[in-house]
Amino acid sequence: MNEWILTRDRLPEDERRVLCCTQTQSGRKNLVLGYYCQHLEMWATGMNRNVIAWMELPDPPEV
Repeated sequence: MNEWILTRDRLPEDERRVLCCTQTQSGRKNLVLGYYCQHLEMWATGMNRNVIAWMELPDPPEV
């Protein structure tokens, strides 16, 4: 099973889509898909870019 990786410990490969845990200023946590863009040094996750942790996505099923 995948485990959460704190962004302070490690970032994902450049522009690799991952599951992100974001946190609002009030402390609410949300799960969103996103990726980290190394050349811009920022997350692309929609409105809240305050990513505190991430995890790899599972491989899609083989049909």
